[in-house]
Amino acid sequence: VIVEPDVVIRRANGDVRIVDAKYKGRVDKAPTISAADLYEALAFAEASGQDRVTLLYPRPVIGTAIEPVGSLEVFDEVTVSGVSVVGATIECRGISRAGGFVAFSKALASAA
Repeated sequence: VIVEPDVVIRRANGDVRIVDAKYKGRVDKAPTISAADLYEALAFAEASGQDRVTLLYPRPVIGTAIEPVGSLEVFDEVTVSGVSVVGATIECRGISRAGGFVAFSKALASAA
């Protein structure tokens, strides 16, 4: 079985970071990473030989003020057998505005 994350960030210093975008919202959910998402993240880590995976979920639209595009909020971090899986929400609203994609990309690179 081949598993591929949505984003692989390769830094100039040689570090590699794995990011998987989750397209489902987290409205009315417990502030934890689901078992299914955790298993998927661990598969990415094993396949890539990395010890950290970041799962990014869209920031909820209902009941939240609009934050600057790319704003991150970590809601959970789980470590299993030396692999750290971080769950965070990211503000996507405003990504199509001037400079929005650049701000989003910079936040994504710093999140991993």
